[in-house]
Amino acid sequence: MSTSKTLAKKLEAHEGSIVSLKIINDNSFFTAGSDGFVKLWRWINGDIAMLYESQIHNSPITYLDYLSEYDLLITSATDGSLFFTEPKANEYFATTKGKFLSNGATGAVWVKPILFTCDSKSIQICEDPSFAGSMVV
Repeated sequence: MSTSKTLAKKLEAHEGSIVSLKIINDNSFFTAGSDGFVKLWRWINGDIAMLYESQIHNSPITYLDYLSEYDLLITSATDGSLFFTEPKANEYFATTKGKFLSNGATGAVWVKPILFTCDSKSIQICEDPSFAGSMVV
């Protein structure tokens, strides 16, 4: 019994490597790249179309998540920054102040009003009232 599959499509999606892919529904997904870009893709009639592209960071992205209940992207990059972005408006909703992540987050959980993040060696808890206050959605 053969288990080989035929590759349906292949396209160059980012200038650098793709570091994360986040599925948001049956036909759509986000990708994040070492080029600092986040892109939204949709599978339409057997083809992949890019619907959204934004250079969120000026350094390689290390983490991507999508909070569907708030329609927010969470991204982090090697410069230590963490951004919350509204994809439809293509605007930063909030960001951490300073570079409290040494090399960018590898995970993040937001339990309003506290933000928990982790990098390669540690877990950080952000309870900065000015940051948490800006995170009301």
